[in-house]
Amino acid sequence: MVEIEEIHEEEVKATTTTSATTVAEDETKQPEKVIETKEENKEGAEINPDREQIEERFQKAQLFKNEGNKLFSEAKYEEAIERYTESIKLMDDIYDSYANDCSTYFCNRAACYLAIAQSSPEKTDPLIFPNNQGGEIEKTKREEKKKENLELVVKDCTKALELNPKYTKALLRRATANEMLCQFGALQKALDDYNQLLLIDPSLQLAREKVHKLPPQILIQQEKDKEEMFGKLKSIGNSILG
Repeated sequence: MVEIEEIHEEEVKATTTTSATTVAEDETKQPEKVIETKEENKEGAEINPDREQIEERFQKAQLFKNEGNKLFSEAKYEEAIERYTESIKLMDDIYDSYANDCSTYFCNRAACYLAIAQSSPEKTDPLIFPNNQGGEIEKTKREEKKKENLELVVKDCTKALELNPKYTKALLRRATANEMLCQFGALQKALDDYNQLLLIDPSLQLAREKVHKLPPQILIQQEKDKEEMFGKLKSIGNSILG
């Protein structure tokens, strides 16, 4: 949990800097746009409002993102998800034109899903479920919800990486989520992402540690998955035979 908050705080700082830079750049370019428009009017050319509308959508998306960052810092993850989703919706058909910014919206939303998954309690509260009555059902629901959130992390990070292939935070979050899913295929994908991180930045200590730690864990999980699969097949066979 602490690790993700630290990562996100860095990202908030980075995105805040980027946003400030973007605004500054827009402000410096604005007079040029006004001059060009006036010149075009003098020449009788038609004014195309599309660019202004797109820029307006982008600025609204940035506002939603900044609100999401603030909510995340307050651990209001569900509300932050709503804000990042608004940013994503606003830019839906123009992702490629603002690839880095849009990749941040997806990666920040992934951070929320990951934080929720990491805060999911591992054990059933005995005060709520005395003598474990209904506890197993609640545990199953909780595990399913956690799995769903981790899969959403993978999905959002994958989209972020489509827009920005060297986005290290997206790679790290996707690797973390796949590792937490703790399935053979997911662990293998996590290892691939950690290897990719080292190609981008060989100084990443966490990625180096995971590259050494995961291979034996993957083999163990592969055997567990096989045993589970054989157990299910055996159970199906027994039910058919009666």
